[in-house]
Amino acid sequence: MITLVLEPQDYSLEALETYRQLGDVFLGDQSKLSEADIIVIRLAHKLTKDFLNECKNLKIIACPTTGLDHIDLKECEQHGIRNHYGHG
Repeated sequence: MITLVLEPQDYSLEALETYRQLGDVFLGDQSKLSEADIIVIRLAHKLTKDFLNECKNLKIIACPTTGLDHIDLKECEQHGIRNHYGHG
């Protein structure tokens, strides 16, 4: 598995170690979008249709924030990324 942490500043070292147990971890390297199985975002990125179209292998979006207004959940569903946020 490839995990891409798009907003790595001040990110938990413990969480990064957990991701490393799953496979390779890249910090802020957007050139890995098409390879990433997991993308970790906070609020600086909007996951739109165009963004998700670049993410060919994406299976999981990890978003340690409150609220999901910055993620197009319908488009995620179209890409086979299921909603595990309590209503999907």
